[in-house]
Amino acid sequence: MASGPFRKLFEPAQIGCLTLPNRLVMPPMATNYENEGFVTSRQKAYYEARARGGVGLIIVEAISVDSPLGNSRRGKIALDDDVYLPAMSAMTKTIHRHGARVAAQIYHAGAETHREVTGTQPVGPSVVKTFRGDIPRELTLDEIACLVQRFAKAAARAKRAEFDAVEIHGATSYLVAQFLSRHWNQRQDLYGGSLKNRARFLLEVLQATRAEVGVDFPVWCRINGTEFGLEDGFTLEEAKQVAQWAEAGGADAIHVSSFGGGSQTHMGPTVLNHGILLPLAREIKKSSGIPVIAVGRIDPDQGEKALAAGEADFIAIGRGLIADPELPLKWAEGRIDDVRPCIGCLECIHHVIYKREPLRCSVNALCGKEEDGPPEPAPFPKKVVVIGGGPGGMEASRVLALRRHQVHLFEKENQLGGLLLSASRPPQKGDIEPFVAYLRAQLKKLGVKIHLGQELSPEKVGHLNSDAAVVAGGAWPLIPKIFGLEHAQALMAHEAILKEHKVGQKVLIIGGGLVGCEAADYFSGKGRKVTVIELRDKMALELIPLLRLPLLDRLRKKGVIMLVGVKGEKIEGRRMIFQDAEGKQQWIEADTFILATGEIAGLEKWSSLKEIQKGQVYFVGDMTGSRGILEAVTQGHQVGSAI
Repeated sequence: MASGPFRKLFEPAQIGCLTLPNRLVMPPMATNYENEGFVTSRQKAYYEARARGGVGLIIVEAISVDSPLGNSRRGKIALDDDVYLPAMSAMTKTIHRHGARVAAQIYHAGAETHREVTGTQPVGPSVVKTFRGDIPRELTLDEIACLVQRFAKAAARAKRAEFDAVEIHGATSYLVAQFLSRHWNQRQDLYGGSLKNRARFLLEVLQATRAEVGVDFPVWCRINGTEFGLEDGFTLEEAKQVAQWAEAGGADAIHVSSFGGGSQTHMGPTVLNHGILLPLAREIKKSSGIPVIAVGRIDPDQGEKALAAGEADFIAIGRGLIADPELPLKWAEGRIDDVRPCIGCLECIHHVIYKREPLRCSVNALCGKEEDGPPEPAPFPKKVVVIGGGPGGMEASRVLALRRHQVHLFEKENQLGGLLLSASRPPQKGDIEPFVAYLRAQLKKLGVKIHLGQELSPEKVGHLNSDAAVVAGGAWPLIPKIFGLEHAQALMAHEAILKEHKVGQKVLIIGGGLVGCEAADYFSGKGRKVTVIELRDKMALELIPLLRLPLLDRLRKKGVIMLVGVKGEKIEGRRMIFQDAEGKQQWIEADTFILATGEIAGLEKWSSLKEIQKGQVYFVGDMTGSRGILEAVTQGHQVGSAI
C-alpha cells in the first residue's frame, strides 16, 4: 500500500492485464528529437530521465502509421515499417530498466498536415481544411480500409518492439478525431452522418488492432472530451457514447483530452485554471466501466482528490514532467517545494508545433540535453560572485552551488526575482511566482550567500577577491525621444506594476509590445482607463501566437484603446501630442505615462570588469541582448556548468 501525502497517486493500478507501479502517466507530447522516423539517442535519453524520475507509465509521442502521408511534420517518429524496430526496442528497454511501463501512441495526421510534409495532397474524412493543415481530399472507402490495417500493423510492431501497450490517438485534431467530429466529417456514406457512422473508423481500428495484438496486450483510445469553440464540434455527450462503444469493442481504458479550435483550450495555456479538463474525465468515468486517464494541468492535490472520489483512475502530467523529470519522486516524498514548476508559458508547444524546432523548456535548461547528464561537481571549488537576482542570476547561482562552488549572490533590490516580480502580476501570469519561490528555496537549501539591497560596481566586484564573476544585472531601459518626457509623471512598466499606488486613473502606455500589452492587461483589470500606443503596425508581436490572440482579445473586451503606427512627439503637462498612422497630429490626456519601449544590453557599465576582475567574467540574460525567461535560464545554467 502506498503511503505519504498522496497515497492514491502512488498505489499500483491496472490497465487491462498491465500492472503499473503508480497512477501517474506521462502523456504523449511531441519532441522533434527523432530523425527521419527513427528514435534517436537524444529522444531515448529524454524518456529515460522521466522513467528514472518515477512516473508509472510513459506514452510515447504520436507514432505515424503511414509515413509520410500520415505525418504532421517531416521525419515524424514512425512504426509503418520493420526498419524502425531496433531503435524503438532500445528505447523501450531503457525505459523498462527504471521500472516504468511504456505505451506507443499510434496516429495518422489526416488533414492536419501540409503538402510539403506529405509530398502530395493531405487526406481527410471530407474536403474540410483544419486550422493548421492544407485543404485535403476525401478518403475513399478502399483507402479507409487500408488505413485501418495500417493502424493494426503498427500496433503489432509496437508489441514486437516491447512496448507494454498501445494507445490509438483519436484526440486533438488528427485523423481519428476528424472522423468523430461533425465539423470535420461531412461524409454522406457509412463513415459520416450519425455518431455511430462517425465512430466507425475508430471502432474498426480498435477491432483490427485487437485482432493483431491479442487479448493479453492492453489497447486503449485517446479521445476528446469535447471540442471547444466549434458550434458543430464533438460534444461531451458524444464522447461518453463513444467511450462506451470503445469499451464494448475491447478498449482497456479511455484517455480523455480535448481540442480547442480557435480557443486554444486544447493547449492548456496559462489562461486556464489547473485541472480544467477534470470535469470531462469525471463525466466519461461515470458512464464507463474501464479505467479513465485524466489530463489538463493537474496539481497533486487535485489528482489525489480526483482519484479518491473515483472521478479518474490515472492522472497524466505533461508539461510538468518536461519542467521537472523527477516530479513523481518529489511528490511521493512530499517535497513539493523542490519541484521545478511549469510556468505555462507555452514555449514548449511554440517551438515544436509552430517553429518546428526541437522541444525546449523555459525553466528546465536540460530539456533535450539529458544525454549530457546533470552538472558534475567542480574539481576545484571556487569563490564565485553573481551580480543580479533575476532568473539568469538565480539559475547560475543554483547550478554553481550544486557543483560545490562558494557562491555569493548580490541583488540591488530587497528581494530576489528581478523582472519576474512584475511579470507575475498581470492576469494569467500567476504561475511565474511559484518558479521564483522554487529558485529562492533552492538557493537557501544549497547555502548560497545572498546579499540583498546591495548594488555592485566593477570596482566593488574587484575588491571581493573572487575567482569568477557572473554578471546578470539586466538591461537598461530604452527611453523614447519624446520632448518633455523628463518632466512628466512617467514610470517604467515594471516599476508601475510593483508600485501601483503611483499610477493615476488615466494611463497612457508608450510601447505596445509584450511588456506594454501585459501592463495594459494589468491596469485595465484594476479599473484604470488605459490607452496603448505602438510605433509598429501590430501589438504584442513578441508574444507567441497561442498567447497573443487571447491577450489582445482580453484588452478589447476591457475597453483598452490600442493605437498602432503612432509616434509620440511631445508631452505638455498631462497631454501627449502624437502623430497617428495617417500622419495627422493628435493628442491624448493621461495622469500617468508608462514606458514599455524596450531595453538595451547593459554591457557598457561592466566593460571594465574583465580588467579589474582577476578571475573569469561571464555575462548572462538581458544584458547580453537576450530576452525572455527561457534564454536567461539557459544561459544561467550554461555559465553555472562552465565555471
